Amino acid sequence: MKRLAPFLELKGPKSFLAACILLALAALGAFLYFACRDVLPGHSPRNDPLLLGTNAILYNTQDADLISSLGGPGKVSARVTYYWNDIEPADGNWQFAVYDDLVKRATNAGIPLLGILGYSMKRVSVAAADLQGDPWAISFCPPDDIGQFATFAGTVAARYPEVHYWEIWNEPNAAYFWRPSPDPARYVQLLKLSYDAIKSANPKAVVALGGLSPGAGAGQLNTTEAASFLESVYQDGGKKYFDAVGFHPYNGGVPPDSYLAGYVNSVRDVMTRNQDGSKPVWITEIGWVVGGGTNGLSEAQQADYLSRSFSILYNLNYVQQVYWYNLKDYSNPATHVTPSPGTGCSPGIGTPVDYGLFHYDGSPRPAAAAFRKTLQ
Repeated sequence: MKRLAPFLELKGPKSFLAACILLALAALGAFLYFACRDVLPGHSPRNDPLLLGTNAILYNTQDADLISSLGGPGKVSARVTYYWNDIEPADGNWQFAVYDDLVKRATNAGIPLLGILGYSMKRVSVAAADLQGDPWAISFCPPDDIGQFATFAGTVAARYPEVHYWEIWNEPNAAYFWRPSPDPARYVQLLKLSYDAIKSANPKAVVALGGLSPGAGAGQLNTTEAASFLESVYQDGGKKYFDAVGFHPYNGGVPPDSYLAGYVNSVRDVMTRNQDGSKPVWITEIGWVVGGGTNGLSEAQQADYLSRSFSILYNLNYVQQVYWYNLKDYSNPATHVTPSPGTGCSPGIGTPVDYGLFHYDGSPRPAAAAFRKTLQ
């Protein structure tokens, strides 16, 4: 109060002026407080808030509880896959029980959802005829009839109007998820029909281009570079059929400061060249693995990289959403797994990787605390 004393002692017109000054200072303080509530410590205000999330399964209450522990209701989103082969195992035979429970669980916990719509299956793809297992065995070869996938997409969007965000396929520029090799023209066909089906079912839904693998840096085998694939999407007429671009800026164990902004800007540059810069970029996967090997980090390093990467992405105003991969380790470390390669259109069995904010048993890694701190 000592600094204010001279003002408080003034009388008459001067006291009126002093009161005005105090009110103006109070108004300025209130403005700065409300304008900066969504600012990470040490950062400038964004045009829009940054929605943070994590990739998860949400088949049980543990996932919902772990997500809730990261932030209050509405603060942390979850990216979840809606598998076509589970939902429509036979033509017109819709099985929604698992996903009804999943959406209800998320809604009750105040967890916004981003749904990945994927993939194909043995019964809808001639190329997948050699798949082992039932007719609905998962296939990463696209369906013969793209319209069937669009019907699936529209049906799911209509079923779950509380899910506002949808992503069409995952990493369509990677040969692992789009067999036998990336085909942007074919993907655009699937994108167009699916986008229209989702918007018809729920005009308020926001649809993202399937998260693109970078196609550069560590571990990027048989992948078309993200910028090149996105350019082809535009050239093939896909511009009107997505509201955001999904991107997965992985680079093995490389620290984010040395590459992340450049990776994301390379995608943004393609959007700008195609007069599409008003759309946001969604980082629907980003993460670093804990453990041995060339790209493995310590748990402390993983937490540090999370904080640094979120800070970098926060300062890219066009990045609207960021989803850490993964909520937890979903493979039991006590169970031996024998890796095997995929055949034709089928997924293989890989060595478990530990990207989680939480261990398999749900106990937190330091990365969970780092994630939580970004929301404070």
